[in-house]
Amino acid sequence: MSIPSVTNRSEQTSGEAAPASGEELFFPEKSRAECLVTLAVFVVSCAYLRVFVNGLTFNADEGIALQGASRILHGQVLYRDFFSFLTPGSFYWTAFLFRIFGSSMLVARLTLMIYGALYSSLTYLVARRTTSRWTSLAAAYLLLISALPTRFIFIHNWDSSLWALGATYAAVLFLQTGRPRAAFATGTLTAWTFLFEQSKGACLGFALVAAFAWIAWSSNRSAFRRFSAWAAMGIGATWPFLLVTGYWAHVGALRQMWNDWLWPLHHYASANAVSYGAIFKSYEDWNDVFANSSWLGRGIAALILSPCIVIDLLPILAAASLIVAMRAIIKRERETSTLAYYVLVSAAASSMGLCAVLSRRADTAHLIFAGPPLFLVLPWLIQVPTVLRWLPGAGSRWLAGFFLGSFSLYGAVPITARARMSVPTFTRRGALEVGQQNGGLEYLMSHTYPGERVLVYPYSPLLYYLTDTYSPATFDFLQPGMHTREQFDEAVRAVEADRTPLVLYETSFFSDSLYRFWPSTSPEAIAREPMRELLLSEYRPCAIIKGDDRFVAFWRKDIPCPPKPAP
Repeated sequence: MSIPSVTNRSEQTSGEAAPASGEELFFPEKSRAECLVTLAVFVVSCAYLRVFVNGLTFNADEGIALQGASRILHGQVLYRDFFSFLTPGSFYWTAFLFRIFGSSMLVARLTLMIYGALYSSLTYLVARRTTSRWTSLAAAYLLLISALPTRFIFIHNWDSSLWALGATYAAVLFLQTGRPRAAFATGTLTAWTFLFEQSKGACLGFALVAAFAWIAWSSNRSAFRRFSAWAAMGIGATWPFLLVTGYWAHVGALRQMWNDWLWPLHHYASANAVSYGAIFKSYEDWNDVFANSSWLGRGIAALILSPCIVIDLLPILAAASLIVAMRAIIKRERETSTLAYYVLVSAAASSMGLCAVLSRRADTAHLIFAGPPLFLVLPWLIQVPTVLRWLPGAGSRWLAGFFLGSFSLYGAVPITARARMSVPTFTRRGALEVGQQNGGLEYLMSHTYPGERVLVYPYSPLLYYLTDTYSPATFDFLQPGMHTREQFDEAVRAVEADRTPLVLYETSFFSDSLYRFWPSTSPEAIAREPMRELLLSEYRPCAIIKGDDRFVAFWRKDIPCPPKPAP
């Protein structure tokens, strides 16, 4: 039976309908109207995310890639001169951007803005293959307001998710065109995902290869059975690794690179493990939201947080859709290209959940970091396809209305938080706005000079970057319970050898942050903390710095305590 071409149908070109069951996939890039809609999605997304660019929350993770890029611009080599358990992509990509546009928070945040606009645009294009224009726009909107704004911080999770979404888009293009260059792009973007975040890239690569192999075996589609296509994908996936391996072999740090890449397998989960789908990581956070509220307040809070439950369910729905689509291909129940699309997209989306589970960091926040590929499943709940017809309520108007309403409320939370950031703060990386001044930042700005070596302990790498200061050790943060005793001892020796004048010790990390954000940390790791012994023997406390993040400024005993700066 011949399959009608949807690209010639007026209702498809106008975008008012999606391909019906049994039809080929719609190709939005061939429609001028769809290209203009995609451009509009990009522009509107940039305009919305621009609101968040100058706001600063002092998130503990934000400075990791920024400070690493700053080290690289000063001639240091990752793994050889400073430690990271992440693959090198984010550090060198950020350094490249800083080299061209200058090292500042504005450059980093504008990059985030572009990431978010690309998320929405690519989500629209991928979803538009099987859903109507309005459903695809709804998916782009829900992703825009509920993913990046909730964690508007410059971190490796966001750029790796962009490459993962791009790899999924390239895979869909290959499905439709059969062109080797689309297969090459799929392999390259999957490799980039790995080189920006190894666990995410490994899971995505496994999922896409398995999906392609299944489609080739079960559907007799010629494009998936051609050697040239697999060769193009393999070459695309290989050349980035050859480039990276060759570079670190040249600088004599290849073994250290492999060791650092494998380091999380043995140490990361020891302090970072949380339950799947955890919205809050501690009992205290639950109390803050629900325990002291009225029943009306609890109901409103539950409604606002309900998108978190939906996001937690997306990997499960993706895995279920994958099974249904694979079974349908075997039974030849529908046109193969449409089912192959569901296999590819479901495999990519479920791989993001698998990555979170394997890393034992599958709380809602980390699922949101993996959100762009996951959100490709969301439009299927609004305009239900074959693979989700078994789900009660899918495709109903009330469910679509619930998504639009609850996600809009959820997206209003970061907007409200940004509105409270009205206090200007001045750093060596540009002027920003905060909710209230950070005492540690003010102290470093007053008592250090650009390029000076100080120790900010244990976990505030963003302060290094904002003040253009550097750790004397190879670590920009040391987390008790995750980093090893040998790494702590190495850092202590570096501080002693450098005779570092100032140590900024974050007391609130141990009294509050540690068990709130890293609940698996063992008490023994804190009791055997070697940095405390160094402070007691070689330093003296000179100032207690109060604020949301509480610090104590320790100066070497042979240096007089500096006077307080004039107000």
